[in-house]
Amino acid sequence: MIRRDREIGRDVPVIDLRGANLRGVLLRGVVLEEGILRGADLREADFKGARMRGVELKDADLRGADLRDAELAGADLRGVDLSRAKIRGQELTEQQRRESKRV
Repeated sequence: MIRRDREIGRDVPVIDLRGANLRGVLLRGVVLEEGILRGADLREADFKGARMRGVELKDADLRGADLRDAELAGADLRGVDLSRAKIRGQELTEQQRRESKRV
């Protein structure tokens, strides 16, 4: 588990964190392209300004997460819970909006 106050490295290509408990983790500005976060607990995580192109987030819990200005082009948001998530400046495709929960 990674604690709330721990910052993960800024350039993290292809990482598999399926089902990980990353609640409240600070990932501001991280580059996490093509990563796998399927089913991860990302509640209240800080992804502000992160570059997450093509990341697999299927069934992840992003309730209350900060996704402001994050880049999610091509990210798999099927079944993702975005309740209370901050998404200002976020351009989600119509398909991403349809497939995620509570946008």
